[in-house]
Amino acid sequence: MSSKPITASKHDPAGPAETIVSKSVANLRSIPTNQAQSVANRLNRQKLITISAYYRATRCGFKCGDEVQGWLDAEAEINGVSQPGGF
Repeated sequence: MSSKPITASKHDPAGPAETIVSKSVANLRSIPTNQAQSVANRLNRQKLITISAYYRATRCGFKCGDEVQGWLDAEAEINGVSQPGGF
């Protein structure tokens, strides 16, 4: 792996963030379809959990107390498991 930082160049008007994303997509294309699908599913699941945890926290004004429990409750919601308590 190169230690050279990724920077925008004259030929890359999109900038460094898009360069990183495009390289990541290229890396995903180099692995078998079922593995790429598994990675995409895990990333999508993680995003759904993050969104659920955020909305749970907004409902209590970010003063719910236990962020870890909030995350676990959000995870259970996405997994389709009912957990007593939570916020």
